Order: sequence, then C-alpha cells, then structure tokens
Amino acid sequence: MKVTAEIREKIGFESVRIETEQYLYTPTGRQWIRTLQPLSMENPLQERRTQMKELLWLHSTGQSLPFSRLDDIQDALKRASIRGALLSALQCFQIREHVAVARKVRGKLLSNREQLKSFMPILRGLYELSELESAINGVINDRAEVKNDASKELRTIRTDLQKTKQKIRVVVDRMLKRLRSKGMAPEEGATLREGRLVIPIYSEHKRQVDGLLQDLSGSGKTSYVEPKEVVDLNNEIRLLEIQETREVERILKALTAKIGHNTYELETNEATLGFLDGLQAMHALSRRWEGVLPALSGDETLRIKKAKNPTLLLAKEAGQQEASVVPLDLELEPSERALVITGPNAGGKSVAMKTVGLLCVMHQCGYPLPLDPDSALPKLEQIYVDIGDEQSIENDLSTFSSRLKWMKETLESPMKRSLVLIDEAGTGTDPEEGGALFQAFIEACLDRNARVITTTHHGSLKLYAHSTEGVVNGAMEFDQETLSPTYSFRKHTPGSSYAFEIASRMGVPTSVTKRARTLLGRQSSELSSLLQELEKNIHSTKQLKRKLEERQKALDELEAKRAAKRGKKSSQDDDTVPITPSKGAGNGNNGKNGGKSALKKEDLPPIGTEVRLVGSQTPGILVDCTDRYAVVEMNGLQIKSQFDRLRLPKARKKAASKKPKGSMKRMKLASSSKGTHSGSFEVKTELDIRGKRATTAEAEITQYVDRAIAKGLSRVDIIHGKGTGVLMTCVKETLSKRKDIQSFRVAPYDEGGPGKTIVQLT
Repeated sequence: MKVTAEIREKIGFESVRIETEQYLYTPTGRQWIRTLQPLSMENPLQERRTQMKELLWLHSTGQSLPFSRLDDIQDALKRASIRGALLSALQCFQIREHVAVARKVRGKLLSNREQLKSFMPILRGLYELSELESAINGVINDRAEVKNDASKELRTIRTDLQKTKQKIRVVVDRMLKRLRSKGMAPEEGATLREGRLVIPIYSEHKRQVDGLLQDLSGSGKTSYVEPKEVVDLNNEIRLLEIQETREVERILKALTAKIGHNTYELETNEATLGFLDGLQAMHALSRRWEGVLPALSGDETLRIKKAKNPTLLLAKEAGQQEASVVPLDLELEPSERALVITGPNAGGKSVAMKTVGLLCVMHQCGYPLPLDPDSALPKLEQIYVDIGDEQSIENDLSTFSSRLKWMKETLESPMKRSLVLIDEAGTGTDPEEGGALFQAFIEACLDRNARVITTTHHGSLKLYAHSTEGVVNGAMEFDQETLSPTYSFRKHTPGSSYAFEIASRMGVPTSVTKRARTLLGRQSSELSSLLQELEKNIHSTKQLKRKLEERQKALDELEAKRAAKRGKKSSQDDDTVPITPSKGAGNGNNGKNGGKSALKKEDLPPIGTEVRLVGSQTPGILVDCTDRYAVVEMNGLQIKSQFDRLRLPKARKKAASKKPKGSMKRMKLASSSKGTHSGSFEVKTELDIRGKRATTAEAEITQYVDRAIAKGLSRVDIIHGKGTGVLMTCVKETLSKRKDIQSFRVAPYDEGGPGKTIVQLT
C-alpha cells in the first residue's frame, strides 16, 4: 500500500508520525518513521504484528530495548571507506556509541530469545564488533578525546608538554608580580596570542620590558609582550604541540583504517538499529492510549469497538481540544460494501470516516490502536481519499473540477481490496446532478471490489443506501432537546441535517425558516420530519434501556446482599443435608474431597430426586449423571455439577431412596446418553462484569460458569477491566474455588491483556 503525504495529512496520520518521532533515539530510526508505509502483503504484515506483540510482552515485564541517543555517522563511514582517510576523535567516539548500542540491543534480544522469536532473524543484521569497540576504547576517552596512553610516544610528548607549560607559567607569574609592584602591568593574567604565552603591560611601559610585541588591546592601552625569558620555552611548547598533533593524526589514521574495514557491518548495524528504534517508538506512543492489536479480519469484516481517534487524543493531551473524545462503534459485514453517513454539520461525520481510515492505515503499519480488543480490521491493498477543498489557483481548477480529476485517477487505479473515503459527496455542483454522479461513482467502485465510506447531506444518496443491497445508511446522533451532536454513530438509519432547527437556534427569523420549509417541498419536509421523529424515538429507547439497566443493577446488588446473608446462616439452620457415600466407598485422601470419603455415581439418589446446589436456595431435579458429574434441572436450565456440590432437602432425605414413577421417563428423555446437554438456553462466550460490585460479580460468575459448563462450552472469557484490581481479584478467588474447570489465565495483550481472564472449561 502506498499512502501519499497528502493522504497522510488528510486522515491525520502525519500528526501520529510526528508524535512518534519524539520517542526516537537514532537518525536512521527517524528516517524509517518518515518513510513508513502500511504493509499489504500477508506475511510481512503478520510478521510486523508479531513483532509488536512481542514488544508489548517485553514492556509488560518492565524491559525495553536499551537505546541511547546516537548521532548520524553516515558521512564518517563514507570517509572511513577511503584509503588513508582521517576521522576526528569525535567521529570515532560516535561510531563507538553505535557499536555499544548494537551490542546491548543484541544482548537484550538474545536473553529473551524464547519470547522474542520474531526478532531472531533480525540478529543477522546486528554485528557484535567487539574488536573494533576495544580498539576505539583504547584510543578515545568518554570526552571524545584521544587518550594520553594511546601510544608511548604520545604519553611522552604530552608529559614533556605539561612540564614545559608549568615551567613557563612559573616564569611568567614571577615577572607579572614584579611588574605589577612597579605599576607597569594590570591585574590581568597571562594569555595566549598566536599560540604563544604573553604578558599584559601598559603601553607606555612596553619598551621597558625586553621581549617581542605580539598584540595590542582594542583601546591600545594594553600591550601583549612575549618576554625574552620565555621565548625559548614558547618555541619548545610549539614544537611539542606539533609533535603531539602529528602523533594524534597517526593514531587516528590507524583507527580510521580499522573502522574502514568494518563499514559494511557498521552500516548494516545502523539500518537495523533504525528499524528497531522505529518499532519501539511506535510502541511507546501507543502506550499513551493503552493500544491493543485488533484481529486481522480474514473475510473483510470491519468491526471497530470503542475506538478513539488518535489525532484527537493527541490534541486533547496537548490542550488543543477541551471536549472529551467520544468512542466510535462501527461494524460492516463483508457483504456491506458501502456506508453512507449523514447527519448535521459539525456532528462528527468526517471524524468518524477519518477514524476508520486512520485506524486501518496505522494497523497495517503495526501500531497498537486505542480500541476494544474485540475489534477486527480488514487488510487493505490501497486507500483513496477525497477530503477537503482541493481548489487550485495554479491549475485553474475549481473544487468540483478537482473532484472530477480525483474520480478519474481513482477509477484508473487498482481498487481491489481498497478503501475509498469521500467527504461531503455530491457537493460543488448542482445537488441533483452531484448526487447522481457520486452514486454512479460509488457503484463503479463497488464493481471494482472496493469498499466505500462517504459522508453527505444528499437525500438521494440516503435513498440509494436504503434501497441497494450491500449499501447501508449510518448517522451521527443528534440531541434534539439541546440541538447539539452526541458524536455517536448509529447504523442502518439515515440522519437529518437539522438545518432549520439549527438556524432557528442561531437567531434566524422564524418567517425565514418557515418560508424555507415551504420552498423545500412537502415530500422533503415530511422525510426530514420522519428522520427526526425516528431519531427522537431511538433516543427515548436508549433512555429507557439505561433506566432498565440501572434497575437491573440495583436488583442484582440486592440479590447479592441476600445471598451473602443466606451464606452466613449456620449449618444448623440449613434445610439441606449432604449426600453421604456408600459404606463400601474407598478412602478419598487423594481426591477432591480431602480426607472425606469420595462420592461416586452409585452414591447419588435416584433420577428425579429433588436436590439443591451448594450456595443456592433454588430447588432442582436430578435428571442424569455420568461418572464425573451430575445434571440438575433448575428453572428450565440444565446445569452440570460435581457430586459433592449436591444437597438433599432434610424433609425428603428418606424419600430419596424411593424411585419416582410418573416423571422418571420424561426426565430421562431430557438427557443424552453421553452426558452432554445443549439445552434450550443460549450462553454467550463472554461475560462482562465491569462496573459491578464484587458481591454481585461473584454471584454472576458462579451462575455463568455453571451455565457454560451445562451448555458444553470449552472456553469462556470474563471481562473485568484493569481498574483498581478488585474485580480481577474477585474473578481469581471465585474461579480458584471451582474444581470443575480445567484452568484460567490472564488474556494476552492482543486479546485484552490484564483486563480479561480466559477460563478453560474442558
């Protein structure tokens, strides 16, 4: 997929890219991010997703790839490859830093090789240049200077140089002290002129000092004289400095040659570090919105749940946006190839469309996204975008002409498995003609196996979506009471523009809006009124749903409190008694009942006996049993239970030994010979307890797991969220008490992470 700079800017990807650069350490990483493109091929995309999952794991353990700030060494490597070239001490130091970071990153990957398997092939691009690193360390210190002991000759030269400088300093200090006492020299100390140490003397006394005049101050009041006593010493210092420079050059040339022999490895390291740096920067940015990797849809399903636009999140963080970011829920089945989004101006139509495009592009780049883990995105081959006013003065193109040009170029391009985004379709020309033209364009895109998402105000496109298979309406909700958008998306329903209502709110005279309704025509006005009434009804339904949910929550909490009170009753007050094993039962020290005798199938009362489950006051009927569990029917539901969780009512314990006659046969028919019962009830594979109290959640988890086991499900997921950890602890403690489940674990990051627990039932 090729995403141009223009498209990146229009959908907001450029803002994401720029923000990613804040987390980069290397120049090559910055170059990689700036040229980042979505992956279209299946294998590279899956590999990128795997790499990001493994980076998510690495971060979850408190680790990261050990990067530090690196400088650009491209020019230095080019110079080092030339025979006889000379690199500066600073350039050698910068290369050493690259070698050290490559070694540390390589070590981190190798130490986690079992969890970072997708990175193992990358190690071929990371060379551990230990000999070169040692050679540079032997010459260059941490201040990017050549060390004194880089060679014996250099040590000798620098030792002699230091001694000579100390000697000349003693002579000069003695002379200055004498001249100041005579009032011939200022308090200014000795200084260097043309590399030679000189003393300051008031110009009127310069002839009284035997020496060479080297310089004058800007005012001419001070002369800088090299005394005769130090001329020889200055000459000696100058000679030693020349020797030092030559020896340093010789050392650096030898070191440059060693670097030159490893330019290929160094260039490969630099490119590989840039790639790894870029991946880690993408991951670092996504942590700000707790990003997850959604599923990669294999059938072109587009399912976005609780998605937040990354550019809006960044703007919110930067203080550029006051309002909170409203999550987007949008789903398109494989057969739904086009979506027409309608609604009032500034209602969020364009933002919703851009969010879809941005998330798809970021997903194929490898970014973890701010959405629900249950989301799924299709793999796109290309994306085409028509957003904003493309009027061009230079090319003398009007807005409509530029749109026609874009249409032509898009239809001439490969469109299989592509996404086409059109903002305000039908504008820029006559409304009827514009609506018809864009309808024809959408049809042409669908014929070429593309998927289209468009925003519009045109009623003709609403009707087209309503009457055409594979094309669906969608609307951004609008609060009619406040005449303000909610920014929530609603599928299968077209939206009204609310032009007249908003105009009235803005102070447009009633006579004008009334006349406008008349001019609009009866049919169009009735359609608009119908849409508004429909939206009003939907709003009322949502309010009623919220009230019912709140009432249900209160009832659940009350029931949980009652259950807690029932649990506090003593065993003397319990109206049930446990089932006792037969006399011939063996010792169960190794079984699930601890030191008590283990219950077996033959210990159970006859089929049809009334029983109760531990912790439940609801009576049930024993309808079947296998060697491992019993099946109890309660309120029309069939529940699998371990034998030791069954209780007999006290009043019926004696009667339990007698077999029922009438209903026995009917109950037998309700069970299968294999002990697997599907029942007539539906059990979802996922339980969401977020926002609930721990007591309520515990009761719901117990009931849900019982029903899932009875249904024969092999796996269920319990969503509890991260929060304070109370619900997570509740789930763990509740499941730990169960002996009829195989295992449970925290979900991996790509399936929900610490906010979800996966329960393996069989």
